[in-house]
Amino acid sequence: MSLDLSPELQNEWQLFLLALRYREGDLHTFSGNSPYLLSGTENAWIIYSGYVDLFSVRLENGKPVGSRQFLATMPFDHVLLGMDLQNQSFGILAMAAPDSQILEISQTRLKEIAQEKDQSDLFVALMVSNWVQVLTKCIAEPIIPKDYH
Repeated sequence: MSLDLSPELQNEWQLFLLALRYREGDLHTFSGNSPYLLSGTENAWIIYSGYVDLFSVRLENGKPVGSRQFLATMPFDHVLLGMDLQNQSFGILAMAAPDSQILEISQTRLKEIAQEKDQSDLFVALMVSNWVQVLTKCIAEPIIPKDYH
């Protein structure tokens, strides 16, 4: 598990994921050659098993074009959040590993779940925090200071 939780919370985390799978979202299994653009502010995807590689891609008319630049690998139990890509020149393309299972759920529903009084608020906050940390790291790593003499 990549979320740093106590043993008691790890059990609750597993139950939380099971509840999402069976009550909230649609589970999709990917073949490994099915890239998808993380678009739409209403969309969220939870990596239920396997992993997903993220790439930066240029967009023309809302479609990926040209080469991809690797950003990060997202392990199971992480969330991917869709973004408003209208009039944007770059986006994030996700490529699931073979046989990875991705749980699709709306961001609105995730927000509602985060309002529940059990540990759901903590779990949703951790997933979103991990997403922000990965994106922040992707942005910060390529910035190399120029060597001034």
